[in-house]
Amino acid sequence: MIKKIYSCILIISLTFLSFAHNFKENEIDKFVKIPISSMDFALHYNFDAYEGESPTGIIISHNGDLIISTNYKNEQDLFIQYVYKDKKIVDKIYMDDYFSNVINQNGYILNNSAIYQTKTNIQYIDKGEFSKVFRRINQINKITYFIDNIIVYENNSSEGNKEISFFLIENNTISKEISEDEISFYLKKSNGLYEYDKINKNILKNGMIWSPMRGDSKGKFLGKLKSGHNIFKTDLNEVEIINCIGEKELSFTLELNNFDVCSLGNYGEFYILSSPELIYSDNYSYAKDGDFSELFTYRIHLKSFGILNDDKIRLRKGPGTNTESLGTYPIKTGFRILEKSGVKQTIGGVTDEWVKVRLLDGTEGYFFGQYVQNLYDGPGTPLPWPNVPDWD
Repeated sequence: MIKKIYSCILIISLTFLSFAHNFKENEIDKFVKIPISSMDFALHYNFDAYEGESPTGIIISHNGDLIISTNYKNEQDLFIQYVYKDKKIVDKIYMDDYFSNVINQNGYILNNSAIYQTKTNIQYIDKGEFSKVFRRINQINKITYFIDNIIVYENNSSEGNKEISFFLIENNTISKEISEDEISFYLKKSNGLYEYDKINKNILKNGMIWSPMRGDSKGKFLGKLKSGHNIFKTDLNEVEIINCIGEKELSFTLELNNFDVCSLGNYGEFYILSSPELIYSDNYSYAKDGDFSELFTYRIHLKSFGILNDDKIRLRKGPGTNTESLGTYPIKTGFRILEKSGVKQTIGGVTDEWVKVRLLDGTEGYFFGQYVQNLYDGPGTPLPWPNVPDWD
């Protein structure tokens, strides 16, 4: 078992090996230096030719807790997961699996073919008779996402055909498959914002496509920004953000060192745990006691995206109330922030600047700045993250 684990970590590390940290200080939030030690409640990195131990991934629970997954094992052969809170490791969770390359969505996480819910604590979702469906769930041609307790599973063939299936989660078990004729009823019951377009096989939210559209991306679906934009990664370090009609809005590269691990958070931010410098001796490598790993987030891309913070807001063709109205939009409508117009106006006693935006469906226009919530600022809680509740 340990040989298998080491092989997996080795493959990941070799992928990262050619990259070096190149983050600018204003692009990251540094949280804490986590000690390296053989002592309890500390991280360690030890490898020889046949086995290895190191942190493998980061999980963001639905309530904002951060969990550092490791492939360390206890005496009962369970993997140790560290709970990080208030800038230190405060607890342990023991599980029969460890996490790497986690997909984190709407209170659920996907780890290879396993599904867990994180709304209370981390609990395994029993796939029951549907185990074969979710085998190797995070392959590039397969996209899985969650709407409350409904799993939406898309399988796109090389010929461009799209198959879509729906499954209901009850009591931490996939209890049944929902037919296309039934899904509209369950979507309304679960959350009235969603509907199903049976002709094009797409989920809609507030009339816009919510199904993850990949466009030309060849990457794997990671999740969504709070604005609804889709996040794909083409390999372990290249990220593409795509709107609901398949157009690329932004792309960037996460520069990572050997043995760094990262994961997507609830807002669309990336949590990164940097590895220390390893000491190499013959066929053995390790991090020395007294060194440290550094935990930080990368979230500067969120400055380019936003949501409406109020309901029934008009989108204007130009920067002013004297221009054509392009429609009214509900609270939490998502968009790409293109630019500030430089044009200020006073509306209802509030003076602010008009902001040019592009909606998820590609429509461009202007919102009054008072109603534009920048995702970078999160829900307004004191920074730095993590340990802030999810917001919907």
